[in-house]
Amino acid sequence: FLYDDSDFYQLLLRKVIASEAAGAYGDGGGGGGGEGGGSNGVGAGPRDLALLRAARQRNRKVVDRRASKGRRLRFTVHDKLVGFVAPVPEDTPPALNELIAGLFGNSCPTHA
Repeated sequence: FLYDDSDFYQLLLRKVIASEAAGAYGDGGGGGGGEGGGSNGVGAGPRDLALLRAARQRNRKVVDRRASKGRRLRFTVHDKLVGFVAPVPEDTPPALNELIAGLFGNSCPTHA
């Protein structure tokens, strides 16, 4: 499972851009070298983190957790057959057996 924190960084980037546009930096803009200062208003507060959690819960996919590892049967329903007729067994006439016996020889060798 990969942790996706892209929306957190997008929020931070928006705050940096908004603070630069408002002139929140004391060095005349630029934004370079701001690695050690915590007074630039970029940090995410508890309200921002709560907004991020709420956004993640809204975007969560609906996944059936029990469907993995073969615990759920997967099948597709077929359409009804159109024009299907079950085979009707035909009665064989008794003379047919005599005909076949006469054609192929009804002589069974006897074991003596």
